[in-house]
Amino acid sequence: MSVPERLRRWRPANAHLRAVGAAIALLGLALATHRPDLVVMATPFIVIAAWGTLTRPSAQPVVSTRLGLRSLREGESTYLHYQVAGTLGVHAVSAVIRDSPWLQIQPVRRALTVLVDPAGDRPVDLSFGVRAVRWGEHRVGPGVLTMTGPWGAFRCGPIPMQEEHLLTLPAPVMFDNRAPNPHPQGLVGLNRSARPGEGSEFNTIRPFQVGDRLRRIHWPSSLRSGGLNVASTYADHDSQVLVIVDATNDVGRSDGIDGAASSLDTTIRAAAAVSEHYIRRGERVAMRIFGAGNPTVHTAATGLAHLRRMLAALARTQPGGTYDKQQINARYRIDPGTLVIMMSPLVSSATLRRALALARRGLTLVVVDTMPTTVAHDNDEAGFVTLAWRIRMLERKVEIAQVTSAGIPVVDWRGPGSLDQILRDVGRRAAAPRLAHR
Repeated sequence: MSVPERLRRWRPANAHLRAVGAAIALLGLALATHRPDLVVMATPFIVIAAWGTLTRPSAQPVVSTRLGLRSLREGESTYLHYQVAGTLGVHAVSAVIRDSPWLQIQPVRRALTVLVDPAGDRPVDLSFGVRAVRWGEHRVGPGVLTMTGPWGAFRCGPIPMQEEHLLTLPAPVMFDNRAPNPHPQGLVGLNRSARPGEGSEFNTIRPFQVGDRLRRIHWPSSLRSGGLNVASTYADHDSQVLVIVDATNDVGRSDGIDGAASSLDTTIRAAAAVSEHYIRRGERVAMRIFGAGNPTVHTAATGLAHLRRMLAALARTQPGGTYDKQQINARYRIDPGTLVIMMSPLVSSATLRRALALARRGLTLVVVDTMPTTVAHDNDEAGFVTLAWRIRMLERKVEIAQVTSAGIPVVDWRGPGSLDQILRDVGRRAAAPRLAHR
């Protein structure tokens, strides 16, 4: 970064000025009073002042900043490097950086000092450890850097160092789903289709038909029956998954990856875990983030690049956005057979109305409840906030019962296996006829 010229100049430090002032004062007093002992007392100050002046650094420092990694997962660490070139004659280099929320800086005091060989001219590197404890977009720094000469006589700085931006993705929460998706629709994938076709899972043995591959001939049964039989299989299809993230409210206290999680923490981490699970299985995943200050829409796609984009959108989510009734009733462009997974603390009644609207379209919808088990209310001496919260939780229980009675399963987020039983039940109901509003 460009540093103003006045900050790159070497200026005498207060210690040097005091040494020069003490030497001049003692020498003047010794001459005025004819006291040689004052000359002896002034000698150390004269030596230090002369030494500091003769060894004054002359090189112009060149400073730069670099962040080791600009994208991390929660709980991972990187380094912030301050590099100083042109250190001829420099005795010590010191740096201090500002404290940042949700970042743990090492050393804890956020200050470093490195002693330099004044005779050398090697670049000096000061490294701060940075650990991200919560998802989001964080700022590392800014900081200031100061250099001093021998005896602390001359000083250069403080030189401001620019801040760096660090994107922290949600933690890779362990999630596994062994239940198959109820409506596989694509051409390739890991899910068994309901229709026979080219695949790897056995269906039945039937008579040979025109167009069957010769490698599908089942010779043992053909020899027994006297005619050609083939082993048919189910088609291997991929499915489309839509992850809907409710960022309207953030309920509870967040202590980062090492402590308690708020509702938005659980929602973001659950959405990241589900998206990553299905993407790595080869499914097509779409995402909608509503109720946030920066609503995001990602169309269905697959691949690690698409996963990276979705995780970055989750990390940049800002809770507490506003939306009107038209946005609540907006119809998503969702293909038939899409598995819709909604992550929400189910505090806002608008979220429940959105879930009912999706279910009326005949979509397979699963609602994941991300409400924390306990919510603390600080500074509630009179108890009114606690009472109001209890009333809202009773209303929420009634609303969830209404959603469940409408045929929408609601399941608590428990990590691995959270959706297994629900998706098995949905898969059994998928073959049954049902009514849908068009």
